[in-house]
Amino acid sequence: RTALLPAFGAGAAIALQLVFLHQAPADSGVAPLIVGRAVSTAVTLTAAGVMSRRLGREKPAYAMSAAAGVLDSVANLLFLIAVRSGDLTVVAVITALYPVGTVLLARSVLAERIHRGQLVGLGTAAVAVSLLALT
Repeated sequence: RTALLPAFGAGAAIALQLVFLHQAPADSGVAPLIVGRAVSTAVTLTAAGVMSRRLGREKPAYAMSAAAGVLDSVANLLFLIAVRSGDLTVVAVITALYPVGTVLLARSVLAERIHRGQLVGLGTAAVAVSLLALT
């Protein structure tokens, strides 16, 4: 229950980012991505500075964080290309399936079990994308 508010907040933030990227003029190139990355970096560094006392002496995983940032930037670039050449509703639905990758990576890399609720969610997502492909 304590994770619901942050989860809804993160979902809303991701949805807003996708809509704003779609609203960017086609001739803006990658400028919206650069601005978005600058803002998210500033917010992240500010949060890290505020939380540095809570983190203690534990060193952040800089390489892992940088790799995640690069992969996120590539994903945003691919989204921007897709939305400029397709329909936002289709692209956003497919983009919203990113948690499937997280669940499958956790299963394959960390050997985590997939619970019944997760299986239902994965199956529902697969049916939804299949129906979307048929329309």
